[in-house]
Amino acid sequence: MNHSKKLIFSLILFIFITIILVAISFTIDSYIEFQLVSIIKNKLGSIPVTLDIRETGIVKTDVGKFSLGSNHRPSLLIQSIQFDYSPASLFKKHVNSIMISGVELYSEYKNNRFLIQGLDLNSLFATPETGDKPSSLPFSFDRINIHNALLHFSWNKKFFLLPFEIMITPDNSHRGKYHCLLSLFFRGQKAEIKAKIDLLKSCLSMEINAQHLQAELFSDFPGIENNIFIQGATDIQGELDIRLNPLEIRSVLFSMKPHRGSVMYQNIMLKTDQRIPQNSRLKIEGKGINDWTVEAENMYIHTPYAKFKLLHFKSLITLTSQKAEGSGTLKLMLTGLNNPKNKEILLMTPIRENLSFNMTRNKSGVWDLNVKGRHSEENKKYTVKSGDLMIFLKKPSLEFSAEKTEKTFLSAFNIAIADTQIKGEGYKLKIPVLSVVGKLDGNNNKANGSFRVKASDTELSSDEFKTTIPLLSIEGKTEKAAKEGFRLESIIESRNMQIDALSYGLTFEEVNVRIPFQWPLKENEKKGEFLVKNIKWNDFWVGHLKGEIRQRENNYYSFAAYFVSAMIDRMKINIHGNTGLSLSQGFSLDVSYEAPDFKPDLKIDLSEIIPAMKNVTVDGVFSLSGNFSIAQFSPNGSLQLNVRNGKIHMSEKNFSITGIDLYLSMPDVLRFKSKPGQKLVFENLSLGDLNLSNGEIRFRTDSLQSFFIERSEFGWCSGHVFFQSMHIVQGKSEYSPVMYCDRLNLAQLLTQLGAGRAEGTGTVNGRISMNLKDTGIEFRDSFLYSTPGSGGKLRLTGTDIWTDSLPDNTQQFAQLELTKEAVKDYDYQWVKLHLKSSEDKLFFELQLDGKPSKPLPFVYDKELGGFVKVKSDQQGSNFQGIRLNVNFSLPLNEILKYTKQTGSFLK
Repeated sequence: MNHSKKLIFSLILFIFITIILVAISFTIDSYIEFQLVSIIKNKLGSIPVTLDIRETGIVKTDVGKFSLGSNHRPSLLIQSIQFDYSPASLFKKHVNSIMISGVELYSEYKNNRFLIQGLDLNSLFATPETGDKPSSLPFSFDRINIHNALLHFSWNKKFFLLPFEIMITPDNSHRGKYHCLLSLFFRGQKAEIKAKIDLLKSCLSMEINAQHLQAELFSDFPGIENNIFIQGATDIQGELDIRLNPLEIRSVLFSMKPHRGSVMYQNIMLKTDQRIPQNSRLKIEGKGINDWTVEAENMYIHTPYAKFKLLHFKSLITLTSQKAEGSGTLKLMLTGLNNPKNKEILLMTPIRENLSFNMTRNKSGVWDLNVKGRHSEENKKYTVKSGDLMIFLKKPSLEFSAEKTEKTFLSAFNIAIADTQIKGEGYKLKIPVLSVVGKLDGNNNKANGSFRVKASDTELSSDEFKTTIPLLSIEGKTEKAAKEGFRLESIIESRNMQIDALSYGLTFEEVNVRIPFQWPLKENEKKGEFLVKNIKWNDFWVGHLKGEIRQRENNYYSFAAYFVSAMIDRMKINIHGNTGLSLSQGFSLDVSYEAPDFKPDLKIDLSEIIPAMKNVTVDGVFSLSGNFSIAQFSPNGSLQLNVRNGKIHMSEKNFSITGIDLYLSMPDVLRFKSKPGQKLVFENLSLGDLNLSNGEIRFRTDSLQSFFIERSEFGWCSGHVFFQSMHIVQGKSEYSPVMYCDRLNLAQLLTQLGAGRAEGTGTVNGRISMNLKDTGIEFRDSFLYSTPGSGGKLRLTGTDIWTDSLPDNTQQFAQLELTKEAVKDYDYQWVKLHLKSSEDKLFFELQLDGKPSKPLPFVYDKELGGFVKVKSDQQGSNFQGIRLNVNFSLPLNEILKYTKQTGSFLK
């Protein structure tokens, strides 16, 4: 071919190829635009579609802008779409790759459905009218990449932006199947989703994997209230199976593994295991959108008053168009408690509880809930410790139910605890049976509740007290209103209690109390009452107590009562005080009491108080006052007792005290311990023929079994007597007091000791040593002397007892007869009296130096070697000086009227 022909042929070929390429270009442009718009309109109907093809070519096409929906309410915006292909692949309806960039997708969650703004997703995957299932897309491809994509998401009036990227590749081994790799970027956090799409089966399966998602970034999601705080990181894994036609969720499997995460709502916190975070787990599994299973384990729940460990939780949830139903089990362990002062309360053995529950909720918001404790480990005992407080109890049983309507709600609970013991510092509380029953109902503006607590056969004891309570009940009502706030009113009631003060011999029987409690306290508070029918002391009925009680601030109570004595006529004690009880502070009581001056109409029989004092009566004007308190179960009390013009008398008339004045101050009356230097004075004391006057005793009491006489002083025989100090202890039956005598009138002394009837002047001094026994009184060697240089006169008669035991016509008899006659009127210079006793005999040795004041009817007989009495018409002898020495014995206990009953006072 010549050159010109070649040139023409080449030109024609170029023009032909150019025409073909131009035709192909226009064909491709027309084909892409027609196919895209046709497919979209077939799927989406009348929704506006905008398509701007910026460039077309043999190997690629660039779409500049693509949009679905109106400009003011778009569904999808795409800034750039690039198709890469070859002419051969294009005619085979195959695109090598599609690159999509600048995507904005507008979506929302509404009415429990996921929607793309302005689109019906069901129609997107719907089956054509022919009934043929969609086999695949209208073209094939090797890869689709979506970059710089943004999801605009609306949920419950909150808006979120979610960047994402997608890569889609076909499954070459299965027609109509595609693999997707989706990367989501939420607030700087990445989550990867692997998906498989099967257009033949109209289904989509997804695998979700997200590591270390920061939970606090989700705190503003709808459904999470403003006062819910989330923190920590978590790993999320999930599987999702979706049917595309019709669009529905077929199954969901969702699990979380937190990393030291927590959720706090008000004062309640749900947190992971801080030591081993991977032990905590949350799993959600669904079958379709109706049946769901939720499981959780090894989570911790902290409240202001208790700490729990959620060992395992499993719930089956069924959702229908009308209602939601759920049931499941809950394994919970109570690990710790806190009191209001943030003092930790430790559980030495954590309390485990297995619960079962069921719940229903309809679409209008009406729901009900029932919870029951399953009886496992019911005999196991648990221990709670807080400081010095220890609580031992068996596993509680629990029943709980709740329901809610559109306007109201109602809940009820029943808790039973067996064999509860509380041990504190110095006290122990036992409650064999404790039950708590209550209910709560109301609406959005007001809630009302009621409850009842019952404790049977309760026992409260300490080293010094023991209280038994057959039945203790607390019944109350609660109310919470939007304006008035929370309010509680209750009544605490107990019947037939018994309180034993073990260390003090006191018993309070048939104690009945009815105590009101309000919170907050109103000014017109209700008053309660209490009654103690029998108060006993050492098995003697003392009296009864009755009073009223009123609630005060800080859960304390004030009371006013009166005590009426069963032992002392007309004795009435007015009592005022306050009391309170708390687990942290224990029981507290502060009482003051007073009995003004009273004089019993009947004399007080002391045998009702002290059995040994049979037929001993007391009379006088009495008054007393004092206080009594209990703190931390430790009692204290004081007493001030006044007696004026008192009298003590024995019916046998061998013992009496009159004119008694006593002031007794006991700072510790429970131990019968007084201050030193207590004072008892009396006008007269008589014991048999002995008479003491103007006595004063200084003493102190150490206990009911121990008295200490510090100093005592009496008037006796117109002189004074002083006793040394003496310690009197119960159980000791012998004492050895020494009586120091100052200027005792000799005549009176001899008379009281039974030596005869005496008159005269002159005094003696010295000391008398005695042994006081429960069997009688003994005189040890005792001596009394007249004051040196000071004599006296003695007129002593009635001395026949001196010679009763001697035979007549004996020298000893004659000498005693002379002495008897001489002391009828005798002036002495000095006198000495020696006393001692043995068994029931009092031995006298009386020595006198002086002379009779007149002649005596006695003359000296040389043959007899002594004086003999002369006849009345004969003249006797005039003695210028004579020393008399008299020895005789007397029945001591008869003189003193001392009996075993008298001696029993010493015991």
